Amino acid sequence: MDYQADVLVAGGGSSGVAAAIASARQGAKTILIEKNGYLGGTATASLVTPMMPNQSKGENLVAGIYQEVLEGLAKRYAGSERFSDNNPGWVNPELLKAYLDEICRENNVQVFFNLDLIDAHVGSNRIQDVTCFFNGEKPVFKADMFIDASGNADLSHLAGVPMLSDPGRQAMTLRFLMAGVDMPKLAEWIQSVDPQMKNSAVYHHPNGHWMLSTAHTLDGPGWVLRPYFEEGIQEGLIETAEAAYFQIFSVPGMPGTISFNCPRIKTDQPLDPLNPTDIEYAYRMGRQQVIRTANFCKAKIPGFETSYLSQIAPQLGIRESRRIQGKYVITDEDILACRKFPGEAVAKSSYPIDIHQASPNADKGGLQKLKDGDYYEIPLQALEPVNRDNLLVVGRCISASFVAQSSLRIQAVCWNMGESAGAIAAKRSQQNRISI
Repeated sequence: MDYQADVLVAGGGSSGVAAAIASARQGAKTILIEKNGYLGGTATASLVTPMMPNQSKGENLVAGIYQEVLEGLAKRYAGSERFSDNNPGWVNPELLKAYLDEICRENNVQVFFNLDLIDAHVGSNRIQDVTCFFNGEKPVFKADMFIDASGNADLSHLAGVPMLSDPGRQAMTLRFLMAGVDMPKLAEWIQSVDPQMKNSAVYHHPNGHWMLSTAHTLDGPGWVLRPYFEEGIQEGLIETAEAAYFQIFSVPGMPGTISFNCPRIKTDQPLDPLNPTDIEYAYRMGRQQVIRTANFCKAKIPGFETSYLSQIAPQLGIRESRRIQGKYVITDEDILACRKFPGEAVAKSSYPIDIHQASPNADKGGLQKLKDGDYYEIPLQALEPVNRDNLLVVGRCISASFVAQSSLRIQAVCWNMGESAGAIAAKRSQQNRISI
């Protein structure tokens, strides 16, 4: 089976969906291939339900397709508008799957599910085609332009693009959902222990739903939930690994459901997301930690008494793996200096440097915020591999230092760079056809 496109996008996460839609809107015949049976990437497969804020001076730095998706979800009671945590991107992972199907179909994006990339044929510094695996078959996809939105730079790796990465320096997370939560009781408790909303957000939506979040880490003395976690450790309900990082969010359109941005996988040494043995350990240990965290919540956090574990993410949350060697490498200094690239920018971000310590022996984690009210830009050359003329790379695997990548990897920024890359790829495909 052979398929032909003007633009082929590998990976149907935030950046991939945005790239495919933007390409198709430019009139390019666009194919989107995805390894799962649904789109959404980390938002759906890894249950990363908050897309995280990306604003400057109170205004969103990302508009376009990202904003269309948020508004479409809100109309379906599957997303939330901005409120006290300045994060407009709270989404319902199950309804997001269906909505992304819908918007891709409306824009004439041809989607293929359950495809694993296994090879890329390269000639004259250009990708000629890619081979996938599907139920014992090996379909081949040809295109003028290719976009790698795979998260792990799989297409780039198969195509011989050099990498910058030293994977395993950020912690992995296995997220989960708990249902049956008494939301009014939980909201009342959060407001009582954190009345200044220092680490929390609580909002009673006009539709009757409670939108809320709270968090805790072992870093620093100011976390208001510390006494509860200390009790949990003393009573053997949880271990230090679970108390080290805890963050929860309500889910739009799922009354009584809480999404957990935790636990970070317990390990003495950093885990390599490209090593199958490490991945097996991460899933196995992650599920054990999920169960401990769920039992801790039922025992110690008001509102969780009759709740139950309703879903463990089918896919690990991997913050960093391969990063390509591009024509420009975004540096730590670019991020902290809020560097701009006039005429070359494909995305903007104000999100802080955000490193989750992979193990007690790894790089120190933590947040490092940018200058108040400012932002940096991502240049097109960071999406262009040094040695492949018809390939653009989007998402967390673009050309950046380890520290810089920890800031630009959030979903809102991925939507932004994906949309830009899709439009550019469509234009270049058209130019290639004209030149031929």
